[in-house]
Order: sequence, then C-alpha cells, then structure tokens
Amino acid sequence: MNQQQYYWHQTAWQQIHSMLDNQRMPHALIITGITGLAKADFAQQLASNMLCLQPNNHQACGQCHSCQLMKAASHPDHLYIGLEESSKVIKVDQIRQLKDKQSLTPNIGQWKTVIIHPAEAMNINASNSLLKLLEEPPANTLIILVSDSASLLPITIRSRCQTLQMTVADIEQTRQWLLAQDISIHDDDLARLHALTGGAPLQIKRMFEQGSLDSLSQAERDFEQLLKGQGNVIQLAQDWQNLDLSLLFQQLQLWVGEQIKSTMLGKQSHSSSLPEQQLWRVLDCINATIKLISSQNNFNKILLIEDFMVSIVQSTSSHKMPSQRAVR
Repeated sequence: MNQQQYYWHQTAWQQIHSMLDNQRMPHALIITGITGLAKADFAQQLASNMLCLQPNNHQACGQCHSCQLMKAASHPDHLYIGLEESSKVIKVDQIRQLKDKQSLTPNIGQWKTVIIHPAEAMNINASNSLLKLLEEPPANTLIILVSDSASLLPITIRSRCQTLQMTVADIEQTRQWLLAQDISIHDDDLARLHALTGGAPLQIKRMFEQGSLDSLSQAERDFEQLLKGQGNVIQLAQDWQNLDLSLLFQQLQLWVGEQIKSTMLGKQSHSSSLPEQQLWRVLDCINATIKLISSQNNFNKILLIEDFMVSIVQSTSSHKMPSQRAVR
C-alpha cells in the first residue's frame, strides 16, 4: 500500500504529517470511521512509516531492512493484536502480551508500533489492562486502535488517545476511483450503494462485486409482504441471517423513509398501504434495531430479526420497540 492508494485518506495523512512536523505525535491514536474506508490499511501504512529507517517526507521507503521486515510480517518492533481464531473478543492475555513487549527497547529503529483491531472487540478485562498501559505510556511507542465505532470504547480509553476520524468519500470521486479499477456502476445503483454504505468506497466495491443489491432488493420485497400481513416470520429470519444486518436495516430505513415522503406528498406508494402514522411506527422499530446493532458486538442474529419482525407486526396496531432478547 502507498499513501496515494486511497484518495479519501488524504486529509488524515495531512493531519499525521502535521503531528510529526510539530513533534506532537501522540502515544495512542484511535483511527475510526464507518466500515469500508480501509482504516486497517491506513494503520498498517502508518506503522510502516514510523518504523522505516530511511523515510522520505514521513513515508516508508519500502526498501530498508525495517520495511522488508514489515512486508514479511516479522518486524520485532511491531505487534498486531486482533481476533484469534473462532473468537469474537480480544482477550486480556493478548493485551498482557503487549505490555510485556512494550517494556523492551526498540530492536531496530527508534519506534515501536502496535495495532489493535477491531479495538471495540476488547473485553472488559482487556480494556482495563490497556488502560493501565495508557496511564503510563512507554516512550517511543505508538499504539494504534482501529475501530468502526469508537463510541463503543470505554471513555477512559478514548480520553487517553487522540482520535483520527476518517472522512467519507464524494460520490463522483468514488465513481472515478471505481472506473480506475475497471468497475462501472449504473448511476442509480451507485447512488443507492453510496446511500447504503454512507459513502464508503470499499464497501461499495464489495457489495457490487457480490451482487448485494439483488439480495437487499429481495429482502425489501419480503419486508413489503410482511407489512401486508403476509410472509413466514421464521423463514424470513433464516433468509435474512445471511445478510449484512447493518446494510439490510439501512436499506429498510431508506425504503420506509421514501414511503413516508410519498404519503406526506399525497402520493401513496403501491408498495405500502399503511397510513402515515403506522409508517412512522415502523421507522421507529427500524431505528431502534439499527441502534441495537451498532451498540453491541455480540448478538444472536436470528433472535434480533425475529424480535424485529414481531415488533413490526405489532406496530401496525400499537407502538412497540424491539426487545433486548437478541443481546447475549
């Protein structure tokens, strides 16, 4: 990777270079933003830049001994902490490994680097262990936390780190970036993907290549049937569990929003015969489910979907929010 690979990283790199120029590099950095912005790639490149023995304008040369070790994933002064196989959390023993390593001086250059990704997956014991390290940070060490949702990190950790917010991409720039990779997407589909992903280019690319729009369109049709009192809730829950739930509920959110807008303008859509008040209730259920998904790392997908569908059925006659039953 190079710093020009992803155009939407430009502002973040400018911030990093300013920190280095002014010798104000923090001991811990949170890199955050929505999924699909290549935050982990940014963190890896930043670590390479910091460890390079012959950097050019704060960029790794790619040729020195340190850069070669980074390419081989064997640099003694770099540590990556992520999810272990079949685990959904980062455990305290992994952070203790970091604490043991950071007590040593650098082997090659002047810096040591650590990447923790996804940082929000740390369990409470791991978070507490990291907090102790951040309270007395080791010298010449940069700890990089990568997170889709920095708000899920304990405030005690956030307060001891500097946050670098990745910005989303402009739709026209995204179009040009995709074309440079021989990917051409119809204007309507690109607009829909851009809205669903919040403007994350890598997510747009992945969804297009996987044909996700077709799956989401089918889910939307299933949802229409559910609003009409048709469809098998259990079967739909099984079908939907294979989808990206964040994207699914964002799609439903957009669709219901369009139905409400049409109703308010007196243009009742053929897709929904629900009155405006009930559509608002449906939207409330969707928003509550989105909030539940974004606030939890570990939930039962089928239970969450079933709870949502039950709340939708009930919302046609009374206002009821999704339950917390899906949270483990």
